[in-house]
Amino acid sequence: MFFQAINQMITAGTDLSINIRRVNDNLTVAVVPRRSGVKAGERIVPLILNGTPEELDAGFLQAVGAPVQKAQGILTNLESFEKQAEQAVSQSKTSKPTVEKESKEAREKREKMEKLLKKAEDATAGKHYSEALTWLRQAKVLAQPDKQADIDKKMAEVQKKASEGSLFDMVQPPVTAPQPSLQQSAPQPMAAPTPQYRSGEQVPMFMPEQPAP
Repeated sequence: MFFQAINQMITAGTDLSINIRRVNDNLTVAVVPRRSGVKAGERIVPLILNGTPEELDAGFLQAVGAPVQKAQGILTNLESFEKQAEQAVSQSKTSKPTVEKESKEAREKREKMEKLLKKAEDATAGKHYSEALTWLRQAKVLAQPDKQADIDKKMAEVQKKASEGSLFDMVQPPVTAPQPSLQQSAPQPMAAPTPQYRSGEQVPMFMPEQPAP
C-alpha cells in the first residue's frame, strides 16, 4: 500500500527523497521531491514530519500527499522556465553575429551615402548640375527612409538651379537682319532722235538702221 500510494503521488521524472532519523522514541522524516536538471529545485525546503512510528503509519501519506504534489507542480514550472531561459540565451548568442553584421552593413551604406552627398555638393558648387543630380540619385538608393526626404529636397534645389541656368542660356542677343544689297541697274538704251523733214521732202518708207551703241 505504501509504495502504491507513492507511485500515485509522484509523476514521471520526479525523484522523491525520504530521509528518516530516530530521535529518542520518535521519528523525524524529511521528504524532498526533486527533478533532475532543475537547478532552482535545489532551493526547495524539505517537508519534515515528527511523530511516533504509529502516528506516522496512520498519517504519513495523507500529510505528505498534497505538499508533494504541489512541490512537483512548482518543479515542473521551474523546469519549463529554465528550458525556455536556456533557449533564449542560445538564440541570443546565435542571432548576435547577425545583428553585428547588419550594423556593419548599415554603417558602410551610411558612409558611402555621405561621400555621394559630398560629391553632389561639390558638383553643385561648380555648377555641374547634371552630375550633382546623378550623385544625389545614387545617395537616395543607399539612404534610410528618414533621410530620403532631405535628399529629395536637395534634388529639387539642384533642378531649380539647373532650370534657371538654362533660361539664361536661352536669351540670345538680337540678330540684325542683313540689308539687301543695292544692285546697279543696267543702262537703258537711248532712243534714236526722230529725224526732221522739211516741207516737200519725201519721207522714206523704212527708217535707216541705227548703229549699235
